[in-house]
Amino acid sequence: MDRRIGLCFLAVAFLILVGAVHTASHAAGHSTNSKMNGAAHNHELLDAQYDEAVDFVRQKKYDEAYASFLALSKHGQHDAQYNLATLLKAGLGHPQDFQQALYWAWLSQLGDVKKAPALAEDLIGLMPENALDAIRDKVVAHLTKRVDDGDHPAIMQRGDFFLEVTAEADYEQAYIWYAIGAAMRLDNAFQARNAAAEELDPEVLVDLQEEAAQIFQELKARENAAEMEARQS
Repeated sequence: MDRRIGLCFLAVAFLILVGAVHTASHAAGHSTNSKMNGAAHNHELLDAQYDEAVDFVRQKKYDEAYASFLALSKHGQHDAQYNLATLLKAGLGHPQDFQQALYWAWLSQLGDVKKAPALAEDLIGLMPENALDAIRDKVVAHLTKRVDDGDHPAIMQRGDFFLEVTAEADYEQAYIWYAIGAAMRLDNAFQARNAAAEELDPEVLVDLQEEAAQIFQELKARENAAEMEARQS
């Protein structure tokens, strides 16, 4: 879902700015109207909470804004993750925490929030190099859980992670996840897979394709088991 609002830190004050941000949709893939309606209702509630959090910032109620954006960030709203990272960087509503700020900034970047890469770069410049790998590990753990839970957008974000967040681009790992995304017909997966393949030697692709196929089969088996359990409950 496109949103037209974001936060930007200027000196010690916050201003509400207009900007395109994106929230991952979890409604896709459901086959029943009741499930689709339930997902849509859930998104409406989250959107209302987001607007309320923005109002807290306008009123300089930063404690409430921080708590609201944190809750929304845990629900995977990438625009809220960006705003949460901004608050943590500034130390409003919570003491400054560059490590947590970078964690949420990277997640919002992987969620295609356009201003997030610049925020992440700023935060990287504020921390020692040896602190970054632990944050990267935390991002991977978050994405892994989402993938295991059947959250398909996280598959493409796993691929993006290896090109945008790692210290050096890892086209092999990116190819594996983009190939899985292509098999699931996710948006932009074919283009991303083919672009990554162009950076690799042909001899390497055979092994990577075998690894991608194995992970793909494991994910499909997990999803089929979850669907069967849901039908029986």
